[in-house]
Parts: sequence; structure tokens; C-alpha cells
Amino acid sequence: MNLIKIFVAFLVFISLFSMSISALSLDMKESYQPRETMIVEITGNILSPINLEDIEFKRKNVIVPLNYDVKVLGERHFIWAVAPLNESNYTLVLKKVDTTVNGVREETSYEKNFSIYGNITSYSVTPGFILTNKENFTVEVFLYEDEKKVVSIDFPEVHEVTLRPGKNELKFKVDSVFGSVFREIHLGYYTLPAYISGTARNKYEAQDKHLAFEPATFYKEIEIDRTVEYTIIIRNRYNETIEDISLNYNEDLFTITEDSRFALDPGESREFIVKTNDPVKEDLREFIYARSDDIEITMPIEILIKRIDEQTGENLLYCEEIPGMICTESEECVGESENSIQGACCLGICEKKETESGSKGLIGWFLAGIIIIGLVVMFFKYRKSNAPIEEKK
Repeated sequence: MNLIKIFVAFLVFISLFSMSISALSLDMKESYQPRETMIVEITGNILSPINLEDIEFKRKNVIVPLNYDVKVLGERHFIWAVAPLNESNYTLVLKKVDTTVNGVREETSYEKNFSIYGNITSYSVTPGFILTNKENFTVEVFLYEDEKKVVSIDFPEVHEVTLRPGKNELKFKVDSVFGSVFREIHLGYYTLPAYISGTARNKYEAQDKHLAFEPATFYKEIEIDRTVEYTIIIRNRYNETIEDISLNYNEDLFTITEDSRFALDPGESREFIVKTNDPVKEDLREFIYARSDDIEITMPIEILIKRIDEQTGENLLYCEEIPGMICTESEECVGESENSIQGACCLGICEKKETESGSKGLIGWFLAGIIIIGLVVMFFKYRKSNAPIEEKK
């Protein structure tokens, strides 16, 4: 009988111990790549914010210094840290967490193991979460590769950025956010939790930002006399339905399939095919507009004709891209020049030409001066030879 009581007491103890352990948890992966940004959510009944000094990263019970932070985003608690470079097993330690255990408030600690292994990550992001109060923010992306890399971002609208090796600073505005919202920002293969208080003055101003073209712009270089066809998407990124949306564009240049008025529910998108009516013979710069009541968004379109250098077979650039300058008709290039879309591009200095009439004028004045001097000399010689004899004596 005593053994049964002891066994029951042991089960109760294990149950209570399990409850105290499960009161907190860390939503994190079991392993990360070296230098990967670790984004961890702390879940449980957390009664007060966790301080930086209450977080430690250890390897074999030795503290490892990392770049990290902890914040409350709305009502959710997050930690981010850039993972260590060395492959090994590590432990994330929360030393003092103000929580409840079995309904009683107390400070407790929590640990979770994770490992670092594999090749160094392609890129890291800092910070690993966003907390901003009506202020624009910057995310630093460090590319650990030697070639450029294109990544996609979905804030404030879906677009792509090209990362260069080393540090890249990506700047974001909050004028598309009305009020304070919690959302996730997808940046490449990272998902950044964000609590943003925006600067939009009303929901309509925010709507204007949340109705978005994807891609935000269209740019293409083509050979002359080619038609262009491409796909655009209009997406409602707001949390309410946007009614009576229409597309406005230059119908002499483009045709858009199914361009009748339409509505988009929250998160819904619609796809359209844009075609040029005729083969493109010269550079084309236009806009497509999407409008609904007080909302208007614009998609710039730029279709450029490739210019080929007949001597080299390479695409010609605009002179300012080389870089250089185009000399006027009254100027000449002093130094080297290259072919450009606008013609000869001077890589030296453009100087004013000496006109032929100007040089002839100088020669005329010079000859006139010689003639005048000759006449003066002859005059004095003649006068001397005809002087009276008394004067000669």
C-alpha cells in the first residue's frame, strides 16, 4: 500500500513538474546554419518584459557573445540573434522570467538546446524583428557571397532588391500603415515579426498604399520592331474590400485583357496581361493607373530599344552612362570619344571651335598692319630724299 502511495505521489510530482516546464516554451528550430539570423518567439504567461541581461547563449557551459536583442511586439515576446560561426551544440538560457508556475507568480529559468552546422548562410538580417512607432526603419542585410543576389520583399509592397557582397541597408517607410498593427515581413527566406505604428492619416490613405501593382514597375530592353507582352498583378493588401477598381492607360499603345471594373477582397489579387498594340519602334515610357474612389496607384512602364554598335556588336549606352558628354555643334572634343545612343560621346573636354571666319579675320588684320607699316616707311624715305639742300648741310 505504501508503495502505491509513493508511486501516486511520484506521478503527481512528475505532472506538476511537467506543468511548470511547459508554462514557457521557445519556438525555435533545432539547428541553424553559421551566421544565420535566429528568430525565436517566447510563449507562455509572461508577466513582464524580459531583459537583455537575462538572456545567455552558452557552449559547453561557457557564455558565447552574440549580437542579439529581445522585445515585446504588441503582446508577443521575441528574441533574435545572429548564430555563431563555429559548428557545435549550444544552449539558449533565459535566467529570470516573470511568469506563473501552477498559478503562483514566480521568477523561473528556461533552457533550450540547439546546434549550428553546415555551410555559412547566404545572408543574415539585423534586426530580426521590427518595432517602430511612426518612424521609418532600416534593415541591414549582410551577404556572405561574392556575387550579387536578388531577394524578394513584401513590405510595403512586393518587390525585389539586389544584394551586393557585404553590408546592404534596406530602408522602409511606414506611410502605408494606419494605426498599430502586428504583421510578418517576408525578406528572402526570413520571416520578420513586426509591430508597426504607421503614419497614414486614415484608412483611405493606407488603402492607397495597400492596393499594389506586382511588380511595382516594368522595365525591358528589346530589339526594334518587337511586340511586348507581360503579366501584371494588382493585389489588395488592406484588411477591407476595395470596390470599383478600374484600370486607366494609353489605349493607343496597349491592350489589357479583362480591364472592366472589379473589386478585391482582403488579400485577393487579380492578374492581367498587357500587350503592346504594335511593334515598338522607339523608346516607350508610359504609366498604368489603378483607381477606386480616392485611391490611385501608378505603375511606370519603360521599354527601351537596344542600340547595337556596328563595329563592336555591343549594346550602345547613353552618353551619361559611359560617362561622358555630348559636344554641341560649336564645340569639339579634346580627348577620346566613344559611340553612344546620342552619337559621339566625348570622354575629355568639349571646347569651343575656332571658326574659319575668325582665323581669316586675324590674317586680314595682320596683312593690313604690314601694309600700313610699309606705307609709313616709304613715306618717310620719300620725304627724306626730297628735303632741301640747305637742310642737308
